Amino acid sequence: MVKVIDGKLLAAEVLEYVKLRVDKLKSKNIIPCLCLIRIGNDPASEIYVKGKINDCQKVGIRSEYIHLQNNITQEELLFILKEKNQDKLVHGILVQLPIPKHLDSQKICQYFTD
Repeated sequence: MVKVIDGKLLAAEVLEYVKLRVDKLKSKNIIPCLCLIRIGNDPASEIYVKGKINDCQKVGIRSEYIHLQNNITQEELLFILKEKNQDKLVHGILVQLPIPKHLDSQKICQYFTD
């Protein structure tokens, strides 16, 4: 027997759960912040990032959006990641994929695990 999952209902439940967790953090004067980084002009990436920003708003997470040009260097991007990682007001960083081919996506994704 195949069980059909209502994706919209499940998403709403997850958002409500996250909102409750965010409210607990806010009661302790912690305002969660997600930094979203998009590189280039991929139309699908733009839609995904906008959706993530909307979801952040729904649950009370502050979002910071950084849109970088295609010609950014690996070193410049790693510098921005380091800066954001040291920012005490930022609690999460998301680099939207895909990224331009001249950048090493594996190195960028592994940046925080090294």
